[in-house]
Amino acid sequence: MTNRTGWIPQLLVFALLLLLASGVSWFVASSVAGDDSAEDLTAPLPPVTLDQRATVSLSGATITPVVSANATVVPDGEGGWWLEAVAPTDELAYRLLDPPVGVKALINGGPSGFDCDWVGLGQAGGGTAVVAESVRGMPAETTGVTMRCQIPEDVRVVAGMRGLMVLRMGDPVETEALPVTAVVGDAVQGQVIVVHGDSTTEVRTVELGVSDIYNIEITGGLEADELVLQNPTQYDFTQGMSSDG
Repeated sequence: MTNRTGWIPQLLVFALLLLLASGVSWFVASSVAGDDSAEDLTAPLPPVTLDQRATVSLSGATITPVVSANATVVPDGEGGWWLEAVAPTDELAYRLLDPPVGVKALINGGPSGFDCDWVGLGQAGGGTAVVAESVRGMPAETTGVTMRCQIPEDVRVVAGMRGLMVLRMGDPVETEALPVTAVVGDAVQGQVIVVHGDSTTEVRTVELGVSDIYNIEITGGLEADELVLQNPTQYDFTQGMSSDG
């Protein structure tokens, strides 16, 4: 009899906890149901329309033409070190028959922004470097062409270290340009997405000039008052293929 009496308080406490939990659940459910501002997190997002996307037009810009490439430290065969990078394009390799205006470089995890004297073009895989002036007017190799600059003696490196080579290709140019994000293409021709007044779009081929990391020169194919998407996607170009001008 004593044991049965001892269970009564515990049962009462358990029943009270159940009532309390049920009350809290009912209160939360009622609050959510009565709140018209509660968001349905499962509802699909509305589509993004053209008027909600950023557009840009041609504007004046000062462009300092530069080319950058990932590079590797290699021995120069005379006790010093080169920073060597593969020329990204055949067109660039040919342009580099005329030396760049200057070269800056950095070593990953080490010194940065130091001058790296231009050596010239060479053949990938350990070929002898070719100084650009000595081959002026001759066609460059279309495969395996490397760009090389001489690392200063006071910059400590070992073979195989990685870095970055930045070539300044000319003096600053004042020109009409678009942000590089608005243009898809190479160093000669590219494409943009033109947005017309009726919100239709057109894939437009444009002529390109000099560029830096921010802007690219437009030398033809776009009028000053025309708008283009600042950040086009692959979908934009696919949808507008039939309208290519």
